[in-house]
Amino acid sequence: MKPGRPRSLKYPDGTPVEVEGVSRQRRWQIARRAAGKCEWCGQPLNRYAAMCDDCAKKIRERARKRGGFKEWQPGSRGRPPKDAAKSKPRKRRSS
Repeated sequence: MKPGRPRSLKYPDGTPVEVEGVSRQRRWQIARRAAGKCEWCGQPLNRYAAMCDDCAKKIRERARKRGGFKEWQPGSRGRPPKDAAKSKPRKRRSS
């Protein structure tokens, strides 16, 4: 490794990573995650543990398309997506 780079990587919870058995691509992702950045694009993290909101949305849509699933609709079965709470504010009951 080059001088000045940390030889031991750590996961965000502080546990050390075995550098010998990990590929350089995975080491790069772990280093980005430890720095508080998205593993895919390097943008700052918001709500997700490993990726930014844009990358998480892209991955969800890609998985939905690959599986042939439809997008969640309000009033239908299932748990609303994480982005639904952000897009529509809840109505408060007046007392």
